[in-house]
Amino acid sequence: MLVVRREFPYHRWEPVYIGTNKEPLYSELLTWEGQQDKMTQMNEMCLMGYRFVILDGAFLVHVPGIKRKTDLSLDLAAWRRPHERHNIEVYHSITRRMIHKYGTNTRCKI
Repeated sequence: MLVVRREFPYHRWEPVYIGTNKEPLYSELLTWEGQQDKMTQMNEMCLMGYRFVILDGAFLVHVPGIKRKTDLSLDLAAWRRPHERHNIEVYHSITRRMIHKYGTNTRCKI
């Protein structure tokens, strides 16, 4: 069994997890289109000391599917920029609140 934390160098990891009603809520202010929509929840769980048990052989494929380097041209990525700018503002607001609530942990990067 492999147990890990979402800490550096895996701080960009957005795992799909099985949880209870005690985990911090996912922020619906962040959008998938703007990317990093699960990062604040994962950062909060890191600050709270959560560990993740890796399920051997389990995986999930979701829209838009498996990412490939050649999937997005510059034109196709342009539609996402306004969403990304919005998410950046919301993201920083949420992370400031978390730091105020939990303090900082250099291993829990955002």
